[in-house]
Amino acid sequence: MTIFVFDDTACACSVTSLRVPSAWVAVTANAVLAFLGMCTSVCESEMATMPDTHLTMRPWVNSHRRMDRLSWAPEDTSWGPDNHAVALRVIHGSMPDRMTRVEHRAPGPDVNPYLSLAAMFGGGLKGIREELEPPDYAVGDPIDNGDYARLPKTLEASVEAWKGSAFARELFGDQLVDHLAIVHAEEAAEFAAWTAEQGVDPALDAPVTQWEYEQYFTWA
Repeated sequence: MTIFVFDDTACACSVTSLRVPSAWVAVTANAVLAFLGMCTSVCESEMATMPDTHLTMRPWVNSHRRMDRLSWAPEDTSWGPDNHAVALRVIHGSMPDRMTRVEHRAPGPDVNPYLSLAAMFGGGLKGIREELEPPDYAVGDPIDNGDYARLPKTLEASVEAWKGSAFARELFGDQLVDHLAIVHAEEAAEFAAWTAEQGVDPALDAPVTQWEYEQYFTWA
């Protein structure tokens, strides 16, 4: 089950996929172990394909400007138990054998949920088919303490990763990949032109720009 959560302070996409009934554990332990192994394969593939499909999870200029792991918006493909700075937060709950789940923290409230979910499910299936093994959990700050792949930091970088991804093209098809690349490259170019004209450095941790207000509130 996938849950999009929005409130006054945060947003997240929680993919609840690792729940195992205790009665099933008692009866078919080998099957459960195989199931848990499959779930770790899903997580590894989510991490491996996340940079390629980042555009479906952060599709706008403002999506990328909000990236800050210390504000719980992940900057890399890390995972770990109850760690809000990672991309895949593993939550064991009060009864781990029954309530363990994974929260995918990269998508924000501004996504197209159909594209984001398709990217997640496609990545998960790839992991199951290839029986991938995940790296160790991140401890503390995943950037300082880990060696995980960094997510594209700008919309331009996400477009390039998306456009050049064999995985994205296989999953979504060339027509959709090329269409989204054109649409979001145009937005990135418009923002770059505006910042150049206004003398604004988009790399700085500046407040939301007037361009973003007009683009996302007035125009939208």
